[in-house]
Amino acid sequence: MKLCTRLLSLEPSIHKRRQGFALGVKAMLALILIMSFAQVSQAQGPCNAHRYDAGDGWRFNAAANRWEAVGISGQTQPQGIVSCGNSAETENNLQAYQGNYDPSLFTVSVPGDCNFPSPSAGQKMIWFNFDIRPLAGTFQFQLESSGGAGQGVRWAVYYADDAHSGPPGGTFPNEASYPSATTGGSGPGNGLSGNCANQTLTYADCGTSFTGWETLTVPSFTKPTNYYLAIWADNGQEIVTNVIFKSRYGCGGSTCALQKSGADQLTCNPDGTYTVCATFDGSAGKWALQDNASVKASSYSVTTYDQFGAQVSTATSANIADLILELGTTDGANSQNDVKAVICATYPLGSPYAISLTPSGTPAGAPGDYVACTTSGSFSGNGLAQVTAPTASATSPACGQTNGSITITNYDASVTYTL
Repeated sequence: MKLCTRLLSLEPSIHKRRQGFALGVKAMLALILIMSFAQVSQAQGPCNAHRYDAGDGWRFNAAANRWEAVGISGQTQPQGIVSCGNSAETENNLQAYQGNYDPSLFTVSVPGDCNFPSPSAGQKMIWFNFDIRPLAGTFQFQLESSGGAGQGVRWAVYYADDAHSGPPGGTFPNEASYPSATTGGSGPGNGLSGNCANQTLTYADCGTSFTGWETLTVPSFTKPTNYYLAIWADNGQEIVTNVIFKSRYGCGGSTCALQKSGADQLTCNPDGTYTVCATFDGSAGKWALQDNASVKASSYSVTTYDQFGAQVSTATSANIADLILELGTTDGANSQNDVKAVICATYPLGSPYAISLTPSGTPAGAPGDYVACTTSGSFSGNGLAQVTAPTASATSPACGQTNGSITITNYDASVTYTL
């Protein structure tokens, strides 16, 4: 009876141990699931970026019905636009925003001239979002790493496509600031610029941590540019160094910018000539003009405008060498505030046109560390040809494109051309 009693008394104990083992397995599985979920939740792509917590901010000017980049005081959010001038705006400790790099969200693939490999899946990465205002053309940034036993970082920067860059024109969506953390100018209210749900990011540049200044030219002079900067450690590990982002010259000025805008405009004149005009947008540069056509134009003009379309300067000459195009910046750092130019030349009918713009020295008001301008421009074409109408009374000249599609412009209302 004693043995039987002892065996019976052991049975509940064995049952409890089995229960404990089962509970332990369940707990372990739950822990694994939690850890897996944590890893997934930390997966990062551009839409998980940290917004630049410095610089200027987008605010909507209801009276003017437009978005404006304005200086923000007291760390009022959102900020994130690179400020104007040569004083650097800084944000430290970006390593606090690192997560696991997930190529399925966005693949960071650096070209061979970067001289380092692309990051590996699961590697710790920082995504960082900031903006450049329209009419800047260029800006400068610096990415430092300090401490961390000598650990450095690598980076690749991308920009949002024009179709999804922001802020958009007009009100959006009836808010006073951009981007929004609630309704979001970037999809699901994540407080980032552009549109993470739909945008295409285009590669711009790459590098390693440095203490000098990197100068970038924006893809579109007249639109805001939304940048996404990917940052990862050079040893493939967690980022333990202090990552510091600095930026300046957010209105341009560090070097020149020049972009041709729209198609050439050709006008037929009643004296056997035609005039061609081309528009250029740009900043902080100085260019000499040259006529490369075999038959030179008889007159040339250069007219510049500020950001609101008001004329700043105009000059006309029969000698193109007398004319210089000089553009400034919108922040008043340069003596000129013109950021748009219309260049015109008048040629004989039937003569092609070919005008080039070549960097020529340093513009007025340029900083001491101005980066020499290397951006050129040009416009050329077949011009307009004189059309001979089959009528004896046709004494007024007419013009037509030389591409086979003839358009008649009649300057004598009493004459009817029949072709």
